[in-house]
Amino acid sequence: MASPHSSIPQCSNSNEPERINQSEQQLQSPHGHIQMSSDCVPIHYPSEIKTDSARKNYKQKLLSSSPETLFADLFKTGEICNLIFFSDHPSAWHKAIINHYPSVKKEGICNGWKVKIREPHDPDNTVITVNIYKNGTVMVQGNLKLFQADYRAIGEAMKHEKALLSESLSSEQNPQNSTSDLRPNPAETAKSENISPSLLKSIPLLQEHFTKLEMEMVQLRETVLKREQSETCHTELKQNTEHLTQRLTALTQQMRKLQKEKDSYKCELTALRLQLQDREQSTLEMRQQLREIQEKREMENNEIQALKEQLRELLLARKEPEQTHRAQTLPSTPECSNTGSQHPPLCAERPDPDSSQPSQRPLSGSPVPAQQHQPSYHSRPAPTSTEEPEIALLIDSNGKFIDTKKLFPQHKAVKFWCPTTDKALELLTESQLGRPSHIIIHTGTNDLRSQQDRVSDSLRAVVEKARKTFPNSKIILSTLLQRKDFHPITINKINSSISRHCVLLPNVHLAHHPDLDTDCLYDHVHLYKNLVHIFAKRLKDVTLSRSDQTSPRWSRTSPKPANPTRLTSGNYIAANTSSRAPARAPPRASTRRPDPYGQRLSYNSPAAPAAEARPQQSPAQPGRLSYAQAVSGGANRANDELHDIQHMLSIICSHLLTHSGQW
Repeated sequence: MASPHSSIPQCSNSNEPERINQSEQQLQSPHGHIQMSSDCVPIHYPSEIKTDSARKNYKQKLLSSSPETLFADLFKTGEICNLIFFSDHPSAWHKAIINHYPSVKKEGICNGWKVKIREPHDPDNTVITVNIYKNGTVMVQGNLKLFQADYRAIGEAMKHEKALLSESLSSEQNPQNSTSDLRPNPAETAKSENISPSLLKSIPLLQEHFTKLEMEMVQLRETVLKREQSETCHTELKQNTEHLTQRLTALTQQMRKLQKEKDSYKCELTALRLQLQDREQSTLEMRQQLREIQEKREMENNEIQALKEQLRELLLARKEPEQTHRAQTLPSTPECSNTGSQHPPLCAERPDPDSSQPSQRPLSGSPVPAQQHQPSYHSRPAPTSTEEPEIALLIDSNGKFIDTKKLFPQHKAVKFWCPTTDKALELLTESQLGRPSHIIIHTGTNDLRSQQDRVSDSLRAVVEKARKTFPNSKIILSTLLQRKDFHPITINKINSSISRHCVLLPNVHLAHHPDLDTDCLYDHVHLYKNLVHIFAKRLKDVTLSRSDQTSPRWSRTSPKPANPTRLTSGNYIAANTSSRAPARAPPRASTRRPDPYGQRLSYNSPAAPAAEARPQQSPAQPGRLSYAQAVSGGANRANDELHDIQHMLSIICSHLLTHSGQW
């Protein structure tokens, strides 16, 4: 096998004995003995040797000429395939190798020995395989570096075994020497047996051929083993390739599926982005509209404040001559002697002959009977039925201990049992309630079990029907009380939802109960009896517009929307009473029961009458005169113009308040 890194000079066959002699001289010591070297000498073939038989002959001659020298047989790629050397004492090498390694398995071959060297801790793992042929050739395969490192020590052991064999042979040769003379000479035997000399010459040649055949058989066996190994590796590679192909196919299918999902998700994401952009655009537009509405409302509030200031100045300018006139005419009016200190304006304008009779002013705005001596321009609406309730209370089981007569002693109030929102929708009709001026609704707690968060929608429906059926009534919606069998977040969410819905409705007011929690319940839903008055007082405060007890929205100082047939705030009553309200009877002087639910009815005005009555308004008439002007014999033109201006300002304030409440 030729190699570009040949260390032996290449030459022709005629110089072959010279190279062999040079190799022998290099490997021998000056004293003529063979040196044991652990370094292997690579076998390089000359360029003229091309056939396998020529290479085998060259290798055999090289090994025979350099016994005990470790050679390295190379592949065509230049890698070492095995180690090989020649020895005249193969049995000694066999024993030395067996004795050197602790774990050895001995096997026999046709013309020699086979030794498998294994690892001590793993007997099934073969590390080195040594084939020792009887012709003296020793071939090593496996872990070549390990054998190369141990070659010198094995050689020393071989020398010891060789000495022992020589001693045993010398002891055996002594008795043989005595009988050697008796043995015939081979030449003589050949002559005596008439063996031809050509036959004697062909015997060494036959032996040499048999040796070559043995080596070829070994190499053939090695080739077959390598082929089997390569076939096994090829089969494994084929199986691995098929397995990898299957996995690759499965991965490809998964990748396609993932790609499809990715495309679908991408489309959905694009649609969501478009929707988000639309919502952002709509949100910006709504914010812009809200900003414009707020600015418009601020401007209107400013106008309202300015009109109020003007109205207050006009009232002050008008009261000065009236107070002077009242002071002059007060001693001549005995009917007002008892109540004049409390309501001097009302007594001065109402010389009613029926005022001495006991009467009670209803809250719902039922008109007072027409006065006998009323002038023609003081026309009043026709009287309505007094049987209709002024206050309608729609409440569930928490209103069991609420007494409407004690809660509203000066007004006619009726309580309706309303356990659910469906029942409230049935009751909110004129045939059931009549035409009350105030409607108090507390329901929805019993709907939590079936509707959960949808109770807010049901309450919105109740509010909308109440507003549609009773557009001129003040609607008080009570928020839900806490329950022990429901999470507070659910109830707070419902209360927040209805608060946001009702905050922009002009005639809807909310009654919150932040101080009534689950500790106020004797079971999971009902209040303690001694705590019902807190719940009732809150409903009463919101009904009568008590700013110190109501929610922040209703505690503002801004007046409620003007309504000629409903309850209004105290400030607005003061603005309209002097010009548009008809004369009313003085309050009945009678002893009344104390109110068990707290303060008496009031309209947030320090100058409210004790009878807590709502003034009855009538359409404005041009050329009206006050009672003071009628007594004094008529007013001058300046007072008439002042009255007209005040009347127009009142109408403007009513319209502005009505429209501002709708926002």
